[in-house]
Amino acid sequence: AAAVEACTRAAAEAEAAGARSALAIEARHALGLALRAAGKPREAFAAFRAAALSERAAHLGLGDDDALRMRMDARPPCDGALLAAVEWGLLEPAAAAEAGAAAFEACELGRGALLEALLADREALVAARLPDDLRVEDVASRRTLETARREALAGRAKPETLARAWAARDEVVARVERAARRTVALVAPAPPDLPAVTAALDARTAYVAWQIALDPDGSGKPPRLVAVVVRTDGARVFDLGDASGLPGDVDAWLALASVSGGDDVAVAARLYDRLVRPLDGALVGATRLVTSLDGPLAGLPLEAFVRTDGGGKKERLVVGFEVVQVPSAAAWLAMRAEAARAPGVGVVAVGDPASPKDRDGAATLPALPESAEEAREVAALFPEARRSLLLGADATTERVLAALGAGEGRRALHLACHGLVDERRPRASGFVLAAGDVLDADRIARSPFPVDLAFASACEAGRGRVVRGEGLVGLPRAFLLAGVPRVIAAPWVLGDRATRPFVARFYAAWIRDGLAPAAALRRAKLESLAAGGEAAHPSAWAGFVLWGVAD
Repeated sequence: AAAVEACTRAAAEAEAAGARSALAIEARHALGLALRAAGKPREAFAAFRAAALSERAAHLGLGDDDALRMRMDARPPCDGALLAAVEWGLLEPAAAAEAGAAAFEACELGRGALLEALLADREALVAARLPDDLRVEDVASRRTLETARREALAGRAKPETLARAWAARDEVVARVERAARRTVALVAPAPPDLPAVTAALDARTAYVAWQIALDPDGSGKPPRLVAVVVRTDGARVFDLGDASGLPGDVDAWLALASVSGGDDVAVAARLYDRLVRPLDGALVGATRLVTSLDGPLAGLPLEAFVRTDGGGKKERLVVGFEVVQVPSAAAWLAMRAEAARAPGVGVVAVGDPASPKDRDGAATLPALPESAEEAREVAALFPEARRSLLLGADATTERVLAALGAGEGRRALHLACHGLVDERRPRASGFVLAAGDVLDADRIARSPFPVDLAFASACEAGRGRVVRGEGLVGLPRAFLLAGVPRVIAAPWVLGDRATRPFVARFYAAWIRDGLAPAAALRRAKLESLAAGGEAAHPSAWAGFVLWGVAD
């Protein structure tokens, strides 16, 4: 009681100095710890929530790199709020619905705040007026980087030359982002709105968030795995226990599932039992899952998990569910609003861009002949006047962007090419186009992309840097920031020959037969399973994760 009283006084005094000050945030956090230790989880939740809301707003004027670093450090209050909500529900069973709503809010506070703010002001940020000298520096640093990267891909430049170009580019981008965000005056996202999410769901759809929560007292207790399930009638919270061994299971499964012939079934079944089976009662009647995954779970292809029924029959999760992934529920609502615009027409299809060449004229990247046929097959499903097919030397960044900007928005952007992934510097991840051009996340996120769906048929395009408090930062996020409401990308290396038939199945279901994207993707996966052989192995189909909106 004395500790609670002292922390309450300290929090009140700190708030007088400024609600968003580091001192006020720390004081609220300390109050949450004291209340939780005193067996008052309801009151502890309120204190942790206040600290989390202040931290959520504190970083919005910064550039992405600095803001993401702050988000990495901002999770303890969110985790504290989530664990307090779990304990609240256990202590007061009659308040289970209230505790479930609190757990949903805590989960949301712990993910995607920067993305949500940027999505809310996306158009204003793109159009923000920058000082003339900074605009000149922005263009010059990008051109210098593009030249250095093209030379590096061709083996004609030393690594340190590219490193210097990136360092200069990072510094300019940070100043551009800070200037744009000051001009727009980004507003902190409102607290998560459970009624808005329940209203957006239907009887067949469940929103499910998993979070690995670190105990906020810093005592070294094992992290807890917590899940929140939202249906039309509210939210329920589930304590799934010690999460210490979960990253190891995930890594073991990915190593087996991503390589043709790997026997992943036992680990996939263990992951299903760990993450999904305890939620079965809350998922009755659901056939579509909108999922948000935290930490090492981010981007995980859940559809390949294996469930075993009472008779010992094993089947992949995709048999029972369509699955999409989102950074957060609030981001999902924003993407739904984006998807409500008039649908685009036609396609921009890119395949087998010409490789960079070294000093001897030899290609430095292997050819992807199947990707050229893949792009032709995709383009053939659209009216001739509405398709742009860019192959070989024609597949440059400028031609792709010009095709996207010509007239009406596009139904699809299909990129069948080599992927370039940089988990340390996510803005450097991109698609290698003709002669060493790279359409990178930096350029994608800062450009308007009038596309209904982007299909990244490129190795590891679904990978990125996992940032606690923000989620997976990489190419899917860049497309979402650019206004693309649906992105398909895989987290692992794709086989050129195995990918082409899968892509054909998806586009046939979506464009020819008129299924919604999530339903079309599920049908393509089920057809792959039915085909047997290599096509049925998860490496050939499971990696294609749909980010964003299902319909």
